[in-house]
Amino acid sequence: MAAWSNLENIAKETDCDQIYIDEDTQVPDYPGKILVFRASPQQNSVQSRVKAVEMILLRVAEETAKDKGNRSARYEEIKLETIIFVPEGLVSMVIGTRGRQIKYFKEKSGAEVVVN
Repeated sequence: MAAWSNLENIAKETDCDQIYIDEDTQVPDYPGKILVFRASPQQNSVQSRVKAVEMILLRVAEETAKDKGNRSARYEEIKLETIIFVPEGLVSMVIGTRGRQIKYFKEKSGAEVVVN
């Protein structure tokens, strides 16, 4: 129950219409759960969703640090995976010509980016 109320609170704080766990969809070979973020077109939905994802990742990092008994562990020190599903028609835009866009994302963010 606490997870649902946390998601509801994050949705309210970030102007997302809804954040929920999709119990029906599974990603092969991935043990995690899928969170769905919905925001209406009238809102600045991309920024709302980014803010919601950031809040969730920070809370996961905090809880992971507590579980490890290391309350001083920093967000950057904890490996968190985020999967973004890109519609097929937009994949080439995300990758870019000769992979330039992906390379740019990796360099700017310092993140490992895998296209599968």
